[in-house]
Amino acid sequence: MNTLQLVNLSLQQADLLNYSKCFATYRKNVWFRRSWDDIQQMMMTAEACYWICENGKKIGGISLSELSIGSLFLIPPYELSSSIVKYLKEFLIDRKPENTSIEAYNVLPEHLRAFQEEGFAVVRTRKCMIRPTESLIYEKLPSSFAYVTPSVQNIDKLAVLLNEAFRGTPDEQDAATYREGLMNYFTYHSDVDLLEASTMIWNHDHTEIVGVCLVSNWEESPLIYDVAVNPLYRGKGIATFILSRAISTLEEKYPVIRLFVTSGNGAEQLYAKLGFYGGDNLSHLVYK
Repeated sequence: MNTLQLVNLSLQQADLLNYSKCFATYRKNVWFRRSWDDIQQMMMTAEACYWICENGKKIGGISLSELSIGSLFLIPPYELSSSIVKYLKEFLIDRKPENTSIEAYNVLPEHLRAFQEEGFAVVRTRKCMIRPTESLIYEKLPSSFAYVTPSVQNIDKLAVLLNEAFRGTPDEQDAATYREGLMNYFTYHSDVDLLEASTMIWNHDHTEIVGVCLVSNWEESPLIYDVAVNPLYRGKGIATFILSRAISTLEEKYPVIRLFVTSGNGAEQLYAKLGFYGGDNLSHLVYK
């Protein structure tokens, strides 16, 4: 389909009832949300949603803040063009504080080129993956390891593990961020069933945590919150064990389990080997 030439673009504050219906219909379900109704209900409480219009006619929708663009969709037969991105960019440039950047979140693959043509650069790309829960047959851990349920008392050691596991990868963060994320997990994701499906692996003398899989609740379905293995202990089946255990433990409670993976993370191959199916890549971009 040829991109239509657009003139007289404008933004109009959206009425959430109609906006949510259009979003649920035209925006790809890349997060594998459970149903059209769930997506619509989620958007009924969204903020800063606008119609993209040409000559007063709705051609798409967008979520805008002072410094960001998100969740863009177009209504057929319209497709995203650099002229639309240029209009959105200039709209925000006129309103943003000086010396600040504009972020574009969750940009679909088919929209990426239009953003790049307007000077946006990719910061990170990731995708959601999903698989059914089921009782798997998997190898037990070697006797030199012991597995237990993760506990808030182990936050400091878990933060050390995450730091070692993600160092030099696209998911690398500072120690304080790891600790904050772990505290958030144990504060808000303490469901008994999900903790039972989570696993923490000790080394032979219980002095070091060498692997972890934390399962959280996201939109009423299990989500792998963190999965990590110390680089010195990789290749010993730890990641396969903790993921297989989560998939199996949750079978009677939940139909599916999801996770997110960043492009460039070698673990994506393992996830696919374990039956996880990947959605579209979504990119985070920045314009400086």
